[in-house]
Amino acid sequence: SRRPLGRRALGGPAYEWLQKEVRWLAQEYTLFLEDATCGWLPAGSEEESLVHAAARARFGPPALQRHLARRLSELELHGHASPRAVANASVGVWHANASVGVWHEPTVWSAFSLALQVRLP
Repeated sequence: SRRPLGRRALGGPAYEWLQKEVRWLAQEYTLFLEDATCGWLPAGSEEESLVHAAARARFGPPALQRHLARRLSELELHGHASPRAVANASVGVWHANASVGVWHEPTVWSAFSLALQVRLP
């Protein structure tokens, strides 16, 4: 499906985890842009092209998905999961649902875009 998956499809705990992780990535993106541009970048300049290329490499959908997959693996490796999932004794379901969300590009990109809209003026 090309439509983003929501809370109902992923389950509340997995959806909330994904949203939280993507908000951190949106914050990293805004800090990256501030650092790369010092707050200003001439439109149409070579610097602008370089910044856009670097941003795509680090924050494009495939890069976001790899980052989220790595975070999910770290949580699994260390035995951590969503507190709500643990409370409901459904860690396996939570992990499976979170994994579906991580590898569904429209879901990741939509969540990232919305998180940026909240952060950027």
